Amino acid sequence: MLFRSFDRAEALLSPQQLDVVSVLERLVHGWLLAQRPDRAALLLQRHAPLDVSSPEYVKVLHASLAAASGDADQALTLFGQFHDPSSREALSAPLSSLLLSQGRLLEAEQVLVQSPGTATRADLVTNLAILATEFGRVPRARSLYRQALELEPQSFVPAYNLARFYFLQGDAERAQDAARYAHSLAPQAREGYQLMEEIASGRSDFDAALAVIEQWRRQHPTDLSAMVAACRVYAALPDHLSLSAILPDLLSRCPGHPELLVLLAGLPRSVRLSQGLGDSLMACFEPSLQVVHRASVVSAGLCHDLEAMILQDPTLHSHRPNKPSRQGSQTYELFSHPLSPLMASLVEVLRPYVEVVLAGFSPDQRHVLAFPPSMEGLTFSGWGVVLDSGGYQAPHVHPESVLSGVLYLRLPEPKAGHPVTTSSPGSLCFYGDGVYASGSSASEAEAHVYATDSILPSMGDLVLFPSYLWHGTMPFSTAGPRICLAFNVVPDRAGSAS
Repeated sequence: MLFRSFDRAEALLSPQQLDVVSVLERLVHGWLLAQRPDRAALLLQRHAPLDVSSPEYVKVLHASLAAASGDADQALTLFGQFHDPSSREALSAPLSSLLLSQGRLLEAEQVLVQSPGTATRADLVTNLAILATEFGRVPRARSLYRQALELEPQSFVPAYNLARFYFLQGDAERAQDAARYAHSLAPQAREGYQLMEEIASGRSDFDAALAVIEQWRRQHPTDLSAMVAACRVYAALPDHLSLSAILPDLLSRCPGHPELLVLLAGLPRSVRLSQGLGDSLMACFEPSLQVVHRASVVSAGLCHDLEAMILQDPTLHSHRPNKPSRQGSQTYELFSHPLSPLMASLVEVLRPYVEVVLAGFSPDQRHVLAFPPSMEGLTFSGWGVVLDSGGYQAPHVHPESVLSGVLYLRLPEPKAGHPVTTSSPGSLCFYGDGVYASGSSASEAEAHVYATDSILPSMGDLVLFPSYLWHGTMPFSTAGPRICLAFNVVPDRAGSAS
């Protein structure tokens, strides 16, 4: 554990050794990596206190501590006093991320603009475009993506980024034109083929999508992603014969592939059965067997505190294209490090329930589903969702994560005289018989009629399920909002510090 390693290292050093700049810097950054800003603060207090005459390296250490502790104002003040470009570079990433999590987009942009670490100006402009997109400043983001392409008109990356932006904004015509241009710049790039396939499939032009995949497979004969894309297109067609011709082989070659799990969960049971899955794996796609509903997991007091945090979050009303929430809004990341005391207490509540679910999968299932046996190497990522009257969640999945969950904080009162059942308005729906068949014959708002399983939660309830299961909610029209905290359990790419 990092904590014990740095604790031993600090104990072995004399006060004189701790006054050495390089030693102090390593220990301070070590404690911050171990998510122990209190120990870093104690070191700085003893060996490098901050005052007006402090050298720049001391200011950098205090600024790093402030950013890790969530004190954006202090970190930003010190950042403005840096003269050495390397000092700004060291702080730009954590400080801009912190400002972003607090909804302070303009200040995050200013920090990035002053950072010398971006390889090219086009890369910097792209970073700013990403920030603008996350906070709903769509015209600003569009302008920045175009600017990046103007700076490097013969480069695939800015052309691809612009095409991807148009696609995610639902502008299929411009997305297609930009994607074709990007492809002309780098005909070998896998990302270009994948985006052109997604654009064609999004327009239900499956012939064009299959033509792109054929070119993709000729260019990259061993690329499994092309075969996965073909499966996804075949799954959307009424005749599943073509799908059955390639899916069993693909399943044996890349078990645990997130897109394949999503694909299988979206297929009708009869088609899943025809792919030769055994009983134990067929059971993995049955919501009645995989969804865990626990009542009154958190207290009313904690519910109210979390609800207030979500409603006060500065990112709540940011425009977020391609999110499943309809007639509602959702926040940006709530589990940003360092965790607030409120979120840290929530993690302590959630962790045991997640551990039990992960441990419930057999070794064979873990292999095929790529499920770990415990929380080791995993972390939480989540957001608040506020649905207004008439709101609902369209059917969706979370292929980037292992396990998903919802904690319910406030639910609208049912209409007087209406019986309360699991199919009542506002219920959480699961699609055990797939979504591909329902997608062509029902609108998003009516997709719940194809749900095979549903749950009507109460305040404080927790629902956990594998992230590849398709789920949504039934629209509701009663007074008052529906507020929940949704989360994913995802691989900790930064590494575990425990």
